[in-house]
Amino acid sequence: MVEFFRNTVEYQNFGFNALTISSLATVIFTLFQGWGFWKQNQSIWKERSGKSVSVNFFSYCCFYFFTFIIYGAYKHGLAMMFNGCLGFVVLPILIGLGKYKGFTRSNVMLILVFGMMIPAMIFTSEKDSLFTMLLFGILFSAITQPYEIWKTKNAGAVDPRLSITFIVNGVFWFVYALSIGNRPLAIFQPIAVVFFSVTLALWKKYQPAKGGAR
Repeated sequence: MVEFFRNTVEYQNFGFNALTISSLATVIFTLFQGWGFWKQNQSIWKERSGKSVSVNFFSYCCFYFFTFIIYGAYKHGLAMMFNGCLGFVVLPILIGLGKYKGFTRSNVMLILVFGMMIPAMIFTSEKDSLFTMLLFGILFSAITQPYEIWKTKNAGAVDPRLSITFIVNGVFWFVYALSIGNRPLAIFQPIAVVFFSVTLALWKKYQPAKGGAR
């Protein structure tokens, strides 16, 4: 464990530089993002509703984050591994959606497919290529969240704080990606920020009036 820590990019490049600063920032904002996921979880369980919340998006996120832990270990990136631990925070959201919204047959099939990310990342020798595919897969799953709001014309149980944390966190992950020379991650972040900005805009448009029913 000590040897692994010494081999991480953060340890080897520690100092007053962009990598160290952005790494510390991503750790802080991972906690911030975790708070956003937890607020979404609370909204679902408190309201006993998963209305307008995308099952496909959160099921993808759940398995992607767990896969990110494995990829982070492969790249010797502590910040990436720490960020991957968000999977443990997304899991209760998925459970809540299953309880209060229910899974369609297509949801179940996709959950099984998404679950294959983990063994795929463990056993493949092309981890960088797989990571790039999975990273941009988030964009396709992320589209389902604003689509759900637009389709129902109702913000439902969607918590805007999660989108805000994704937007803010994306800026720092972009800097971190540039610092370690991870081009796929650097390309992904600005696109993700746009998608979550759209989700936030739709939430604002379709949120119920104060005192109104959701």
